[in-house]
Amino acid sequence: MRHAVAALAFIAAAACATGPTPYEPARSATSYGFSEQPIETGRYRVTYRAKTPAEARTLALRRAADLTLLEGRDWFQVVDGYTQGFAPRNPGSSVSIGGGTGGANSSFGLGVGFPLGGGGGTGDAESGIEILMGSGEKPDDPDAYDARSVIENAVSVPVN
Repeated sequence: MRHAVAALAFIAAAACATGPTPYEPARSATSYGFSEQPIETGRYRVTYRAKTPAEARTLALRRAADLTLLEGRDWFQVVDGYTQGFAPRNPGSSVSIGGGTGGANSSFGLGVGFPLGGGGGTGDAESGIEILMGSGEKPDDPDAYDARSVIENAVSVPVN
């Protein structure tokens, strides 16, 4: 019975570590998801925290496209931005030793920890972009994006 519970816990933890980052609002500053801040009419700062730098950038562009359409605009231009990675949440293996005494009884324990989901990964990433929205024909600029095209071509991610 104890082995079955341990196996289920391992499978559940490994399942959480795999798959794409869901497309959803961030619940906190360190959770996966998007946040946005209006700067002025037609100008926003969009941030997305994800599992990889490429995913963070793609999902930040996706959120910018959604905001553009919500504002009744057709295209957006990235006027500033960054993408950065963070240290892994579970950086590696560990060994723990502990003991205890109580009355006539004493105990000793040894524990070995290892990262689930492969460990030693690249950690989380965040991409932040500042966008300027517009209507009509998209400018001929490599930093300008048609909002509808971005949504159509975005990496398939679960929307929560």
